[in-house]
Parts: sequence; structure tokens; C-alpha cells
Amino acid sequence: LHHQEAGVLHAAKLVPTLLDSLACFGALEFLRLSDTSLTVTHVGEVATCLTNTWSLKCLILNGTGIGCPGAAALAKALRQKNSVLQRLDLSRNGVGDRGAAALGQALKQHSSLQVLSLSSNAVGVDGAATLGQALRQNSALKSLDLSQNGVGDRGAAGLAQALRQNSALQTLGLAENTVGDDGAAALVQALVQNSALETLYLSGNAVGDRGAAELAQVLAPLRERRGRRGRHRTRAGLGAELEPRMVDPRRQRQHQARTGCRARVQVPKQDLALIEKSFRG
Repeated sequence: LHHQEAGVLHAAKLVPTLLDSLACFGALEFLRLSDTSLTVTHVGEVATCLTNTWSLKCLILNGTGIGCPGAAALAKALRQKNSVLQRLDLSRNGVGDRGAAALGQALKQHSSLQVLSLSSNAVGVDGAATLGQALRQNSALKSLDLSQNGVGDRGAAGLAQALRQNSALQTLGLAENTVGDDGAAALVQALVQNSALETLYLSGNAVGDRGAAELAQVLAPLRERRGRRGRHRTRAGLGAELEPRMVDPRRQRQHQARTGCRARVQVPKQDLALIEKSFRG
């Protein structure tokens, strides 16, 4: 059920009825209500379904407009011991720092969630800080997508501190987050102590020559060290995606309206060549 408006399908009656039926269906593993207008009451029903349905492993609510109250309700449900949810997609919901903080607190207690997507949610420094604190304690989450938010250098530095202690996260998405050289440098230094992270997305940020050079300098020895251990099956080493595309004016205006930051400095081709060389040996 997706791409529906509450007024069209009378969701005020449909969603609770649907979830009541699904709660009785003990084998339910996947529930998608993306791009469906949900109220706080609807999210409460979803949260109830989450705690009462032991088999629900994947919940996709991207673009439902649940905001911070909805994120808080779902976070409360995640703190219940009977939740076995493995994937939660809340992209494009405007949960903000407070919603991200509520989910971060839940991650400290939840032991089964492996994939969390919070892209395009107006998450800033405070939200990233709380999620970073959660990563220090959480040993289950494998993928965290924070792309198209406003994490910035300070938020990236907070997440970098968490990566020094976290040994589970394999993918971190920070594309289009106004991260500059300082944030990239903090992340790079954390990778020296982190042996779990395999993919770091930094495209569409303000990473310049200095940040790209530091990234390339650290990736080369990491590739060699991890390659000797035979850790990666597909390619030995950490993947850093920096996407050397030209700046499109229309996309730049959209980025500025969303994040308040005009800069979309792309990584110079010569530095990308160094990074690619570190991949290939």
C-alpha cells in the first residue's frame, strides 16, 4: 500500500483495520506504507503492530509525513523486547533532530535492527550526535543512511568518534550533508581504528583537495592491511564513493534550499585518481 492519500482511501478507517488484520497474521514479515499520508494515530497503530507481531522484519514508511511524533512512537516500540525488526526506512519524513534522538536511544536497547534509513529528514548535528552515542553501544546495526541531511563537519566528527568503538556498522551514508575537509578528515582517522566499515558515501559534500588527499592517503594502507586478512570477498579495502560529477545549477539550488548551504564542491579528478589507485593496487 503506497502512493495513497488519506482522503482518497479514507485511511483513518483503512489503516487501523488493515493493521488489526495483519496483527492476527502471525507470519507477516514485510510491511510497506510508503508515500501514504499517515497521522500520529496511524503511526501508533503501526507501532502497536510492531510490538504485537513477532515476525515483522521489514517496515518501510518513507514519505509518510510522520515527523518527530511518529519517529518517537516507533522508537518506543523498538525498545520492546519482542521486536524483531531488521530494517526500518523512514526517509523523507522530517523527523528532525528530536526524532533521530529518539531512534538513537532505541538503538541502545534494540538488538535486531540491521538497516536504518533516515535520509532527507532534516537531521543536524544534535541528531547525529545521539546516533553516534547509540553506535558506541549497538552491535547489530550494519547500515545507517543519513544522506541529504545537515550533519556537517561537527556531526561527521561525532559519528567518527563512534566508529572508533563500533565494530558492526558496514555502510554509512553521508552524501549531501555539507561535510567539508574537517569532517572528512575526522572520518578518515576513525577508519584507521575501525575494521568493520566497508562503504562510506560522501558524494555531494564540500570535500576539497585536502580532504580527498587525506582520504587517499589512509585508504591505501587500509586496503593492504585488510587484504592480507582476506576480510572482503568482493574487493579488499574500504570503498569511498565521492562521485566526481559536474555541479548542475538546478540541483545546486535544490541543495541550498534543503540544507541552507550553497557549496557543493566536488573532489578534484587528480585526487580521485589516487583513491581509485588505492583500490586497485
